[in-house]
Amino acid sequence: MKMAKRRKKTLPSNKRIIEIDKEVSNSIEEVLKEEAELSESNSIQYKLGLMRNTLLALKKKKATFKTINSIIKRKFGLDINDQTLRKYCQKVLDFEKKQKRRVNKTSKKEEIENNKVEENSEEQKPSDGLKRKL
Repeated sequence: MKMAKRRKKTLPSNKRIIEIDKEVSNSIEEVLKEEAELSESNSIQYKLGLMRNTLLALKKKKATFKTINSIIKRKFGLDINDQTLRKYCQKVLDFEKKQKRRVNKTSKKEEIENNKVEENSEEQKPSDGLKRKL
């Protein structure tokens, strides 16, 4: 049985591989850049980023999120969920978070009870005038 001669595969030259590598890497960067621009330009966060100066000016004026959202709707024609706007402004632009106004019910009860105890203790103490008489 005769063995068939194997042909040696010819490999591309080092120079050719380097050229192809540069072409591919350049085209990948372009494709990825185009994809990033397309996805960014259609996101609400990207649109809000374009309004950064207006949002920061409104922050300085201490405008409420309701007011800011109203301005964005009227002036920019962009309808944004209130929560989305609030999250963006707080995370990206460092708007202050509003402090919760909720009062702890137990602390409120304790405060009322402490006031009653103080009132009762004052009533039980004789005044200076009464002390003299006694």
